[in-house]
Amino acid sequence: RLKMQFNAFHDSLTGLNNRHSFVTYLQLAIERSGERKKGEIAVLFIDTDGFKEVNDTLGHVQGDNVLRVIAKRLSRASRLVNIAKGLGVSKDRIKLSLNRIGGDEFAIVIEGYNPQKEADLVAMSLIDEMKEAFIVDHQVYHLGISIGVSVFPKDGENVNTLLKRADIAMYKAKADGGNRYQFYDPALEQSAIERHQMEIELRKALEEQQFCLFYQPQFDAQSGELVGSEALIRWKHPERGMVPPGLFISHAEENGLIVRIGEWALEEACRQNKVWQDAGLMPVKVAVNFSTVQFNRMDDIVSMITSKLEKTGLDAIYLDVEITETGIMQSGDVGLDVLHEIKAVGVQLSMDDFGTGYSSLSSLRDMPIDTLKIDKSFVDDINTGANGQAIIKAIMALAKQLGLKVVAEGVEEESQLEFLKQNDCETIQGYLLGRPLPAEELEAVLQQHTYQ
Repeated sequence: RLKMQFNAFHDSLTGLNNRHSFVTYLQLAIERSGERKKGEIAVLFIDTDGFKEVNDTLGHVQGDNVLRVIAKRLSRASRLVNIAKGLGVSKDRIKLSLNRIGGDEFAIVIEGYNPQKEADLVAMSLIDEMKEAFIVDHQVYHLGISIGVSVFPKDGENVNTLLKRADIAMYKAKADGGNRYQFYDPALEQSAIERHQMEIELRKALEEQQFCLFYQPQFDAQSGELVGSEALIRWKHPERGMVPPGLFISHAEENGLIVRIGEWALEEACRQNKVWQDAGLMPVKVAVNFSTVQFNRMDDIVSMITSKLEKTGLDAIYLDVEITETGIMQSGDVGLDVLHEIKAVGVQLSMDDFGTGYSSLSSLRDMPIDTLKIDKSFVDDINTGANGQAIIKAIMALAKQLGLKVVAEGVEEESQLEFLKQNDCETIQGYLLGRPLPAEELEAVLQQHTYQ
């Protein structure tokens, strides 16, 4: 019977208090607050940054092991004796309850002499505790946490309102890059409403086929010949007109719709490229971006790619899959295996945004990639002095040693083009030679190069 009682209030995986326990404790804390003169209570809602990737790449068993470690770290960081010491008060003056309320979400209730001040200290302590890398199966993972804080009674007078508002504040912390904490502010309600509205509109956009692809041409740096294009998604919104990806992709990643949007983009790019080839136009590659979330969350990305190629009839050699450096590095060995499988299909592989992530030379050597895409930020630095040029030269030398091709993105000035040509960069992409174009306009460019 004691065991049943324990299980009713505790999480079986971590041993922490569970959601039922959290709700009960917070309700009692609210009731107790009436007995105190200054009856404030702080609620901290904690969400793990990056845990889904660990779970998706390593599986649920290892995911559970990571959750146990997270729980231990959070327990260590929220010890009453340390908090009291940090505040210079007796630990008898503070009450704290740490709970796992579901998945990779945790919550803390603080009662004390100044819960807002205590919440500050605890939140900083929790974030600090998570900075140490997690090593699972000899793989290194960097996880963080986003924390939202609501305070009773000013932010709400019941359990549901306090938790909802701490959750809204947590979303703001996550949207600002994660690994930080945010106190609830009524102004945040508006962004929560907008986020929900965006999800509704994105679902509608998928159903009503409001998305379209633009294609940015890629040219051989030496000959100026068209060698390919990069497919870039746009949203033809019925009221707002053409919406660029920067305004909706992060929302789609957050709510998981990126998987369906990415599938649509891949099929459409393959279909369009096959249409051009069937019309007798010069066959060129089309590059399609895979979001980090999409790459890590899809169950079988390889069969999805092969099914799209079969459905559209496009030969695999004319498809180039682009994955960001950070996305590849975050996915660990599992991601490496997937890359090898994609490569075995005959598809080209490019590492996007090269130089902005943290890939080591040894990991780069082991990856089955064909192309490095130099990030626009490095191309911008070509004209700012020797350092900017030195980085490009180093990337070119590295690519040559590893037998990789190089695409320079964001080329907008003649001087940049000249420098890249002199340093044997194969492919150029940027406004200087061609902006992203709707399919029919790129077709005209293809025709021009086909019949030259």
